[in-house]
Amino acid sequence: MTVEDTRLANFRSLLKDISPAKAAELLGMERSQFSQIAGRNPTRNIGKEMARRIELAWQKPKGWLDLPQIRQMSLAEPPADYNVASGPEVTVLVPLISWVQAGQWNDLVDNLSPGDYYKRVPTTIRVGPRAYALRVMGDSMTNPNGSPSFPEGTIIILDPERNADSGSYVVVRQNSDTECTFKQLVRDGGNFYLKPLNPRYPILQMHNDAVVCGVLVQAVMDF
Repeated sequence: MTVEDTRLANFRSLLKDISPAKAAELLGMERSQFSQIAGRNPTRNIGKEMARRIELAWQKPKGWLDLPQIRQMSLAEPPADYNVASGPEVTVLVPLISWVQAGQWNDLVDNLSPGDYYKRVPTTIRVGPRAYALRVMGDSMTNPNGSPSFPEGTIIILDPERNADSGSYVVVRQNSDTECTFKQLVRDGGNFYLKPLNPRYPILQMHNDAVVCGVLVQAVMDF
């Protein structure tokens, strides 16, 4: 396999979760130009300059596109977008951040640079400009009784501009903690509580210093 073949296969693996139109937009290209390098029958190779441009747009290290990756798509299998019908269109890429950063998000978001987050993840939900993603840790939100359930490793997309109502799944900071917690917001009488979906964990009272740092809008799991 030539380096041009490797670049094409790796690029197509990056296109699994994004529409051709959005990918072209990320690269600052016309759709017709994009099809020349990534369509079913490409008419142009991905050169060195274009490879670096793709790596920058997808937050990959320099040279990533030139090396065979573990989960590499076949050259004969372009993304489904080019075969039958497109899936939900990616509306935006949001930064995947740490739980500590989530608690300080309002102070960080306007000065965030690529080195301040792990990567950007796609969402098909229309969100505000301050939306972000977290990776669930632990099993307090794993529901043994079925759905909804958010097992460890699930990526959750949060929008701090959404209203938090009783029943919403929220990321909250309280008790002067540096890290946030992810729970279901419930109301009982005049009080609000933070409820885990795993009954092995206690329900937490929501204190006066509690800050809702984001409301769940989408969850993504790998299988």
